[in-house]
Amino acid sequence: MKTKFSTYLGTKSRLDDFIDKSLLDPSRMTSFLRGEVLVSQLGMGTYRLHHDIPEHAAAVGAALCSGVNLIDTAPNYTFGGSEKLIGKVLESLGGPKIREQFVVITKGGILQGAENNIIQGGMSSSKGPDGLIPLSADTWGCFHPEFLERQLQASLERLKLESLDVFLLHNPEIFLEWTLKQAKNNSEAGWIKFYHGMESAFTWLENKVLEGKILYYGVSSNQLQKASNSRPSISITSLIQCAEKAAKQLNPTNEHHFQVVQFPLNPLELEGYEAIFESTSKYGLDILINRPFNAMRDDRLFRLARREFVEDENYESIVEKSLDCIEKFEQAFLEHFVTVEDPGFHLFRVGSELREVAMRLEDSDHLHELMNYYFLPHTQRSLEWLEQNASKEWLEHVDGYLESWEKLEIAMHGKLNRDEYNQVIRPILGDAYTLLKLDDLSLDAGILRFLMSFPARPVILNGMRTPHQVKSSTEALIHSNHPSFEEIINYLDRPQKTN
Repeated sequence: MKTKFSTYLGTKSRLDDFIDKSLLDPSRMTSFLRGEVLVSQLGMGTYRLHHDIPEHAAAVGAALCSGVNLIDTAPNYTFGGSEKLIGKVLESLGGPKIREQFVVITKGGILQGAENNIIQGGMSSSKGPDGLIPLSADTWGCFHPEFLERQLQASLERLKLESLDVFLLHNPEIFLEWTLKQAKNNSEAGWIKFYHGMESAFTWLENKVLEGKILYYGVSSNQLQKASNSRPSISITSLIQCAEKAAKQLNPTNEHHFQVVQFPLNPLELEGYEAIFESTSKYGLDILINRPFNAMRDDRLFRLARREFVEDENYESIVEKSLDCIEKFEQAFLEHFVTVEDPGFHLFRVGSELREVAMRLEDSDHLHELMNYYFLPHTQRSLEWLEQNASKEWLEHVDGYLESWEKLEIAMHGKLNRDEYNQVIRPILGDAYTLLKLDDLSLDAGILRFLMSFPARPVILNGMRTPHQVKSSTEALIHSNHPSFEEIINYLDRPQKTN
């Protein structure tokens, strides 16, 4: 097990290098893990990153060389692909030689994909709160020590590490809601069951600390101390009590190692933050903030960032021309191949279908899902049919058809991003919009800088999937506290109406 002292020197040397290269303002460093390490206030979130995508590897590498020295992941992020990516990038940067320059955090408790099937095999008969908790057809939760042990070992293998700096229980509120549901009319029994389960998991975690597999542990939860929320809320004080009991089970003089809490915080979700910060300050806990841009309000998701678009581009014209070209090709095909039997998919009919749904698209993510899971697969199968059955004359027109699809997709993304930014995001932020962008910051960097300016000095986890996003986000690290922090808080803390 690495010593705590050498870990501190490792992270400090990395941050000193960032400062020397003008990538990090000294005020953007913060003490972490009871003062044993130093980290920058921007952490690398890896929710949608995968080891098979070169751009994702480039983004992680760029972040770890541009002011970021903390990485957060989980085994269910892209079914283990995120952890494999981190292991791959750390190895490329120097492996064991640079390990102590970074703080690596993973989680346990959510089971998906192939890992879900493998782990279920050992305890498939256990369906109670201490066993597998069904969340959906292919997703389960589990906080039993046996499951957490298997997840930890699998995570270490994917990360190519011998130990972790922090291990978090992932969304323990799913265990809480399950136990309360099972208790039916006896809510007190449900709460007792939940915290007993947390104590059991914490006892396992304290053992992992003694074994040198982790340094500290904590929770990542969407339901920490939200008293006004309709869903049950988890008490930080009660979690600390569970950790104290767990540590004393191993040794009456032991000090617990519960140290990190992770939760969402962004300009539209400020409700209850004072209570959380008060508790974390009282117990000396470290804070990780997730979802800095993905804000939930009125059961709707708002992306508080400027997605890519060109301000003066006439996207409507490009969309219309591209759709016309696609539909003309498809109509000509249908008129020529009138005797084609239905091969089980929509043979060259998706252009007109896309026109019908274009006005109902919610945002760029909605379009991305439809394109990748419906329109493009049907188009690909149509082209495969054409290659096998059509004449050379027909095949000569395919390039123009595909070019129209490419122009259409780019223009539709641009239009959706522009409309969302100008018609939704800017109005909902109101006067805070201009304040967030002080010093000519991008909106992304302005929001990150604002969140970094909370007196609690949290670390903000941002999922950066491209080097461009890394460049935009790390801009926040070269600035000190936001000069209009209190003014922004006062504005955003007032109830705002959404369209």
